[in-house]
Amino acid sequence: MKANIQPFIEKIFGSEHDSIGYEVEKDLINIIRHIVQNKKTAPNFIEFAEREKYDLDVVAKELIDKTSIEQFKHL
Repeated sequence: MKANIQPFIEKIFGSEHDSIGYEVEKDLINIIRHIVQNKKTAPNFIEFAEREKYDLDVVAKELIDKTSIEQFKHL
């Protein structure tokens, strides 16, 4: 399945992945399996309205150059 999904990843998401822990391949395979196993119905979409507030990439960039104590105080 990985070989079949790779062209879609390149076309839709691009070749450069800027997300920490980027696992789009695994996520897409899981979605495809769900659809196949559940009679071609997509999983329910749950909107996360405050997504920007909890963007771990942003948090990591803010904390990367701080000391351990400064990082702890940030929490």
